[in-house]
Amino acid sequence: MHGPEDARQETEVWLPRLGNIAASQQARLWVVGGWVRDRLLSRPSADLDLVIEGEPRPFIDALGTLTGHPPVRFERAGIVTWRFVAAEGPVDVTSCPAGGLGPELRRRDITINAMAAPVKAHGVDMLAVVDPLGGHADLVARRIRVTSEDALAADPLRLLRVIRLAVVLDFTVERATLEAIAGMTEALARVAAERVAAEMEQILVSGRAAIGLRLMQQTGLLRQALPFLTPLEGLAQNRWHAHDALEHTLRACAAMERQRGSMPEIGLDEPVDGEDLEVLMWAALLHDAGKAATATRDEEGQVHFFGHEIASAEIAQRFLRDLRIAGRTIDRTTLLVRHHLRPILLSSGTEATERAVRRLVNLMKEDTALLCRLALADLEAAGGERAAERRDSLHRLVARVMRASASEGGRLMAPSPLLSGEEVMELLAIGPGPRVGAVMRWLTRLQVDQRVTTRDEAIALLRSLPPSRLG
Repeated sequence: MHGPEDARQETEVWLPRLGNIAASQQARLWVVGGWVRDRLLSRPSADLDLVIEGEPRPFIDALGTLTGHPPVRFERAGIVTWRFVAAEGPVDVTSCPAGGLGPELRRRDITINAMAAPVKAHGVDMLAVVDPLGGHADLVARRIRVTSEDALAADPLRLLRVIRLAVVLDFTVERATLEAIAGMTEALARVAAERVAAEMEQILVSGRAAIGLRLMQQTGLLRQALPFLTPLEGLAQNRWHAHDALEHTLRACAAMERQRGSMPEIGLDEPVDGEDLEVLMWAALLHDAGKAATATRDEEGQVHFFGHEIASAEIAQRFLRDLRIAGRTIDRTTLLVRHHLRPILLSSGTEATERAVRRLVNLMKEDTALLCRLALADLEAAGGERAAERRDSLHRLVARVMRASASEGGRLMAPSPLLSGEEVMELLAIGPGPRVGAVMRWLTRLQVDQRVTTRDEAIALLRSLPPSRLG
């Protein structure tokens, strides 16, 4: 698998070849945007965004021959882009009239993306960077600044992209830029769901998602991009929580990031990254999404959210589907949200039985550790009464769960059936149908509980069932 450094090296092999193509046509070729920014920051970059001054067709044809694939042509806000898919990664090409590089750079989103470097036959000349908007000074200051408010209006996804770049690069956002975003958040509704999802996914796995979410809250983007959070604002909770439901959710996301590393003292040996981190961050964001719909008060005025985990899982599934998130991510996130209370409930009151611990591992399978991490973040963010005592109890439970997962993981997650479906039908004298599946699942639960451990025990159990159990 190629990493960012591999992508950078492959990209740099491309550039002299492209410079030769442009030189042969007496054209001026520039690399712009993310590649220049990342080179100045000494960061790897797989972006290759090119501008050709003059008639683009000869260059486009030559690049198509070089890559072996015709480009995909698309147009947005009147700007035509040709995208080539090459082994080294995507190459985007736009054109401008001779001498028109300045206006081309000024239409870009933020100043640090509005720099260009000439591509020559020997490669990129970083000593001749064109920087009309002060992007290099903003790089030095580690500052995100939009090129203009018109740039945000031209593509409202840039409202969210500013936040994404701030957290990925660990930059601050200029106050005027934040104010400009706050003034046009509703424009984000015009952006395709897939594009919003791509930005949110990068924010969530950046390691600074908590900062990004606070910036989204500050500007009003949170309401627009994550509308399921809006009903949680100001929603009072019970004595086990020190904050309203929205503040708790944001704190849970921050706690999740703090707990993404290894915690060997409680059996969480492996740090979390990649898809697992994305799943966990979505789960942290969505775990209490159903609280507003399930809020009730008892006769003493205490707030309850009975069944909120079920309502939250339904919201999670619907929202992530609307964003067209990958199906596997949706399934894993929904499962975590649906069961996020289980570890906390098992750790409260009397000590959980071994049977309960084994059932939890069987239920969550490979995502057992992720559910434990979600519960830890949820409890840390809650505060409230007896917070330290409840934390210690949860730590003890997590250690037990992870020991069971490590020692018996295979048998607990996917125990080999003691009987086949055909054998169940023969023993019970029933035909195919849902009852067969129900019996098989029942036997699996008994197997996980270690109440039935052998084939002979399973046969004896089914033979002992009275006819009334088969109706």
